[in-house]
Parts: sequence; C-alpha cells; structure tokens
Amino acid sequence: MVIQESGLQSHAESRPPKPVPIPPPRPDVPAIVVKPVGDTVTASAALKGLLEAKVSPQSLGVRVLRCQPATGNGVLVRVETSEMADKLVLAINSHPELQVCCEARVPRKRSPQILIYDIPDMPGDKAMVEEEFLDKLRLSNSMPDGDIRVLFRRKGRGSQQHWVLSVAPNIFASFGKSRRLHWGFGSFRFREYCEPLRCFKCYKYGYVRTQCSAPQELCWKCPGVHNFKACTKDRPICRNCRDFNARNRMFLDCLCNTQRFQKNVRCSCGKRQS
Repeated sequence: MVIQESGLQSHAESRPPKPVPIPPPRPDVPAIVVKPVGDTVTASAALKGLLEAKVSPQSLGVRVLRCQPATGNGVLVRVETSEMADKLVLAINSHPELQVCCEARVPRKRSPQILIYDIPDMPGDKAMVEEEFLDKLRLSNSMPDGDIRVLFRRKGRGSQQHWVLSVAPNIFASFGKSRRLHWGFGSFRFREYCEPLRCFKCYKYGYVRTQCSAPQELCWKCPGVHNFKACTKDRPICRNCRDFNARNRMFLDCLCNTQRFQKNVRCSCGKRQS
C-alpha cells in the first residue's frame, strides 16, 4: 500500500502545471467621447444627465449599450454600430444648447508611449517648460514630423522626474533599438511605456487618483475598506485578483490576471509577454 501511494503521489507531482488562462480582449465596440467645454460641466454624472435630457437616442435610431465616466469630466458612450456613433456625434455637436458646453468625437487610437528617466526639475510655467523640452528633443534627435506630447510625470530620484510621452507611430519607429534620446549636450534613458493606468487610492485599473470616486483611500495589502496603516492582515491579498476570481470562479489561481490583461491591452507593439 505504501508503494502504491508513493507511486500515485509521484505521478501527480510529474504532471505539468495547469496553464493560467488569459482573459480575452474586450470586443471592439464603437464608441464616442463627449468632453465638456469650459467650466459649465464639472462632473461626468452631470454631463451624462445633460445628454439624457437633451438627446433622445431612440428618436435617432441609436442603441446605447452603456455610458461610463471618462477623463476630464467626460463620458464614453458605447453603441452598437459605427453608423450610430456618427449619428450621435452629429446630434450632440449640432444641438444649439449642447454645442456651447460639450463636444463629441470618435476616440483617438492610442499612440505609442515612452518613459524618459531622470529629467531634472525645470521651474516655470508647466505648459511652456514642456513645449521647450519637446522642441529641444526634436532638434537634438532629428525626429520626423508627427505628434508628440507629455501625458504625465512620475516622481524620480530626489528632485528628478520621469516623464511619460505620447509619440506618433512614425516617430516611435525612428527610435529603432536606441535606448537614449539626445537633448542638447546630454541625453536621457528611455523605454517603451506599456503599463496600464492605475489608481493608487482604490487600486483599480483604467484611471488615476484624481479621477477616483472612492470615498476614502483603500488598503493595498488586503481588500478591506481601511487605510493600509490600520491593516491587521499578515498575508497580502490582491483585491483585483479577488474580484476577478469571484467573477470567473478561478479560486485556485495565484497569478494576477488583471494586470496581465491590462498590460497586454495597452502594449503598443502587441508582443509583450507577461
């Protein structure tokens, strides 16, 4: 009996590990982005209410699948077909009351993004500093024509910062295998930036802290509704993995599929392996 049990145990141990399934990408559903113009609308919920009061999708022959908050107090409206999206954009932008307080458009496709390391602190007006930095970057690297802009900054070592830039595909292709960008008589290290947006208040993906609607800062160590300083858990638990497993009944998986999926979706080259 002992031999049989050990044989069964060794056979079980020799089995290859079960591969962790990766969630499929979201279906490509047509959508439009509606952003407020000026300071008349200060919240996504207010803009959604205004659209519902002034525009009737049914009378336009438009079937709205869902409406969700977007950056800059805007909303993202998903519809069934591209023709419906065009109708809704035209209806909003031609409405006499809506055209003065909001603007609708089809979402722009994501451009490649890069992260430039250790940029020194540059005092002055933020917009002007960024414009001068990008102009000098273009001249120092002989970049082709195309859009390039600063998305946001991250804290670096000391007073330095890491900047995340969005660049046109032709500019990104011109970098080749280089890992440095010249800047006058110096240079900066850079890499492609494929990390998903993440809120460090509620620790969910898709937006940043300033757009978070959570009433308080949540714990990064466990899924509890409290600050991490008050956490009594000895073992960390990922709240995103818990929510994913609860929806998909994958209670035995130990790898975070949420972050794997987000990185695969946002990587511009589409070849990143987690």
